[in-house]
Amino acid sequence: ARPPVPHNVPFTLLGAGLRLYRINEIGLSHYDAGVYAQSGLWPWTGQFHFAQGYFSPPLYPFLIGLVNAVAGSPIDWAGPLISAIAATTLIPVGFLVARGWSGERAGLMAALLLAVDPGQILFSRIGLTDELFSLLLIAGFALSLNATEHGGWGRIVSAGLVVGLAWNTKYHGFLAAGLAVGSLVGSNPLQRASRLTLISLIALVIYL
Repeated sequence: ARPPVPHNVPFTLLGAGLRLYRINEIGLSHYDAGVYAQSGLWPWTGQFHFAQGYFSPPLYPFLIGLVNAVAGSPIDWAGPLISAIAATTLIPVGFLVARGWSGERAGLMAALLLAVDPGQILFSRIGLTDELFSLLLIAGFALSLNATEHGGWGRIVSAGLVVGLAWNTKYHGFLAAGLAVGSLVGSNPLQRASRLTLISLIALVIYL
């Protein structure tokens, strides 16, 4: 028998349609987006925009460059495409996180709200870091909580990896692990603290 299709799939498809509709017609709309777009020329120039470090860490412009390289030439909508994919991925991730914390109905409500939220749709069609960061921040926070509470090298390494990627998207991405400090309240606090420390160290190495 085939496994049942998760109930969040229709919301994810709806969100994808709203985010990807005529994405190839989107251009640059913000000064920051222009800096990211210029940094995204690195496959040809071999370097980022000279002021890139003042705007964000390197992950987002690096991904823009990869999209441009795959396309074979620079495209105006490389940044919005990354944002749209990240924002679409956030819908099932939000579903899983909310379901794990508060049950199936909460997960479905989270998926629905993420799919149709005007702010989410707007930022998913702009070449800025916000949607990629939102995805990595929420995923990193949830993974850090889980790894701190339950342990296991797989959980710890996964959490550190995602937190490190969030940190490489925005400079305050370390909060994905920092917010998990609340999970230290409970049984075996020293063990929990050691797990969160490992997560933070892995994230730091990836950031550096």
